[in-house]
Formats: sequence, C-alpha cells, structure tokens
Amino acid sequence: MYAFKNMKIGTQLTLGFGLVTALMLLLGAFSLFGLTAIHGATKELHRVNKEHLKPLYIAREALAQTGLAARNAYVFTSDAQARNELDLVDQQKKVYLAALEGMSPAFAGNT
Repeated sequence: MYAFKNMKIGTQLTLGFGLVTALMLLLGAFSLFGLTAIHGATKELHRVNKEHLKPLYIAREALAQTGLAARNAYVFTSDAQARNELDLVDQQKKVYLAALEGMSPAFAGNT
C-alpha cells in the first residue's frame, strides 16, 4: 500500500481505472456465461414441453371430453342425442389413443 501512495496521481488513476476495467470485463464474461446457461435451460424446457407435455395435454383433454360425452349420453332421454354423444366418445377415444401412441417414443424407458 505504501508503494501505491508513493506513485504519481496519474499512475494511481491509471491503475485504478485499469482495475475497474478488468473487473467490468470479468463481470461481463461471467454474465455472458450465465446467459448461455439460461439459454440452454430454456431450450431444454421448450423441448420437454414440445415432446412430453403438449401431447399429454392433448390426451388429457380428449379423456376429459370422453367423460363429459359419456355423462351426457347417460343423461339425455332422446336416443338420437345419446347416440350423438356416444359418437363423440368414440371420436375423443380415437384422439386419446392417437395421442398416447404419439407419446410412446418420447416416454420409452421412462415410466
């Protein structure tokens, strides 16, 4: 510290600004590394959402619709309306089974 005090003011300022500049560059590099890690994590989340969650949402919605249509078929007194609802059950069942079939490669080995 004694050597620093014996330096000229210009040299002290140069060393001080050099130190601040070096710290700023270090902080910038650290921030850039952090942003790269965040970008990688975001890409992984997007991949999981696209490959795993979206088909699950489709299957869940189709399964929910089959339940609603089956309930409606039971509630309706008209045979025509009940048949329409049972047709909806069959349609949504196909959607559900197709969604499960499409998901099977993504979940292979991951029960």
